[in-house]
Amino acid sequence: KKRSFAPDPYVSFLSFPCHLVQAGESKWQKMKGRLKMGANLRLETQSTSDGSKMRTVQGFPRTKKLRGTHTPVWDEEIHLVVKTHDQKGKPFDMTGSILMITVLDHTPSLESK
Repeated sequence: KKRSFAPDPYVSFLSFPCHLVQAGESKWQKMKGRLKMGANLRLETQSTSDGSKMRTVQGFPRTKKLRGTHTPVWDEEIHLVVKTHDQKGKPFDMTGSILMITVLDHTPSLESK
């Protein structure tokens, strides 16, 4: 008998090339990924200097995860900054760049027995 589980959705903002919206990952986050600690898609939450939360998945901005719903409604604002210049001030070539807004499910894979 198969069981049905409601998804745990979140919205993620991905870019190509990645560096346009992707935040840098800490050494600890990278190590956890290499050692397969936690889920394949690491949902991270960090406090910022102004007291707000910065949520990421693989370094990309995301909303909070909603638990067990087929009809998600997010009541938060996401402030997204697209990087247009490198650290030395040189502009990035934005030709062909893509910003993807995706809804993903964080529910772990469940095998029926």
